[in-house]
Amino acid sequence: MKSPFFFWHLCRLTQIEAQSPWSLHPFLDLEPPSDDLVASVREHGILQPPLVMVNKGDTFVVLSGMKRLRALRLAGGEETPCRVVAADIEKSALLRLILEEQRWHTPLTISEKAFFLALAKRFLSPERLNRIYPLLSVSPRSEETAKLLALTNLPPEILRAAHEGRISTATTQALTILSAEDRQAVFTRLTEIQLGDNKQKRFLQLLAEVRNLRQETLTTILQLQEIIYIFSDKRMNPPQKSQRLLDTLAALAAPESSASECQFRQWQSSLALPAGARIEHSPAFENDALRLILPFARQQALEAFWRRANSQGPKP
Repeated sequence: MKSPFFFWHLCRLTQIEAQSPWSLHPFLDLEPPSDDLVASVREHGILQPPLVMVNKGDTFVVLSGMKRLRALRLAGGEETPCRVVAADIEKSALLRLILEEQRWHTPLTISEKAFFLALAKRFLSPERLNRIYPLLSVSPRSEETAKLLALTNLPPEILRAAHEGRISTATTQALTILSAEDRQAVFTRLTEIQLGDNKQKRFLQLLAEVRNLRQETLTTILQLQEIIYIFSDKRMNPPQKSQRLLDTLAALAAPESSASECQFRQWQSSLALPAGARIEHSPAFENDALRLILPFARQQALEAFWRRANSQGPKP
């Protein structure tokens, strides 16, 4: 069994730097810790000692545990046991240690992967970097790594939402290629309404189609009165709003198809079909074919209907 890369030391909080260039989530580090965490640290101390590295003089830089240290400061603490890494540790070993420390708590989020890869590219040779990609479940292809690294330039609130799983990986990456104004408008709407991963994808696809059709910015589209009305309507719950939003965008993306759909529904209603019955048209009304769907309580009811239909049909 190998000796650990660190040694134990009782560190005074005044010796520990308040910020760290090694953090995998700088978008979280300056947030105040929760009241529950502060209360826990005040009563029990830090149960999982922070990982720090010797810095200049007699100071230390945090590798993991920034939030716990901030909680200890708010709780009035002055010192805490830490696991300390020597300043001359080889960078490859240091990065592996940081990675294992983070993965010990929970799998890395897409935001953490982006910042870890940025650190790795800064300090590791291409050969050693190739050993890191499998650990991150990231493709070594340049276009894939470029997409991931682009996340580090996103605003903290978007990185936080991606980190917490409120927006999908695909959505987060899609936001990197938008203008700052469109990115904020799209993200604001996404956080106002509950959309699962697939609906987020559909939302972005429809927005792109509307933009291409109308030649307007996404910001302008999301400020249309019919869009604003959906978000301001207090009678609809979040699932209803999300479906209405997608339906509205679909209508904006294909206005001719939407008008045909409206006429078709009016015609179907005029037929006064029995409960549960419906008529389906061809996709996008590409032809005049229709399908009538009728519900039956059981097999015998369907057989009786079919016998009546055959008996009443035209005779040769």
